[in-house]
Amino acid sequence: MTMSEWQEAQKQNVQLQQLTVHHRRCRSNGGSDNPENLSYVTEKKHQAWHLLFSNKTPAQIVQLLNDVWLPPDIKLFITKISKNEPAILMGNRRSSTSPN
Repeated sequence: MTMSEWQEAQKQNVQLQQLTVHHRRCRSNGGSDNPENLSYVTEKKHQAWHLLFSNKTPAQIVQLLNDVWLPPDIKLFITKISKNEPAILMGNRRSSTSPN
């Protein structure tokens, strides 16, 4: 749930007691409380994330998924996007251009 979705839910008096704040970049790896670094997820999903991935970096998570969870003929890749460059990742909400 994004911040705007959370705000809309709050306006509609949806029960939010079940939502928790998740830091996209964990604080132990330099993450902040900046709204861009926060997601609002259910307690169950938050616990599952930390059970599976602890406070691993995105690169460590991708490596774990590739090594343990995905079929050998499928590989995930990770790309860090500079704030000064357009995003060209499939499925990325921030994509501003599409690949050729």
